[in-house]
Amino acid sequence: MPRRNPKPACPSVSRSIPKRVRIYVFSRDGQQCRYCGCVNGPFHLDHVLPWIRGGDHSADNLVVACERCNVEKKDRTPEEMGWQLRPVGAEPGPGRPKKVVEFKPRPRPRWFAFAKAAEISRILFLEARIERRKALIADDHAERLRIQDRCVKRMERAGRLN
Repeated sequence: MPRRNPKPACPSVSRSIPKRVRIYVFSRDGQQCRYCGCVNGPFHLDHVLPWIRGGDHSADNLVVACERCNVEKKDRTPEEMGWQLRPVGAEPGPGRPKKVVEFKPRPRPRWFAFAKAAEISRILFLEARIERRKALIADDHAERLRIQDRCVKRMERAGRLN
């Protein structure tokens, strides 16, 4: 028996968020949840006033949310959850990682004006991932230096370093 597709609740209204709006919201909010301040993804776009309750797909009604907050919020407003929207670029929340991967708009090459929306979205994603990896490499290097310093001090105490 073939499966029947259920009728959408509002057949005349599209549920897809325009790509230009997606790109704008992710570039505005960066890689940080606007609810809890988390800087660890994965991230989603979330409607402040849920779509099912009449919220629209405008940039004013969309924010970046971590997966945990997005699932927990469901179809409620932040006020109903007792949450407040954090300002763009705010420090991470308490008990969360303190590292903020800053979004820095860069000058774009001339060819960038000819990129399609999907390509721009992918470029922004890759640039954010590159910045996160740079931060991780810096952390790893700092940890390696701390370990090296501890080993040198042990060697000095043991009298093995001339």
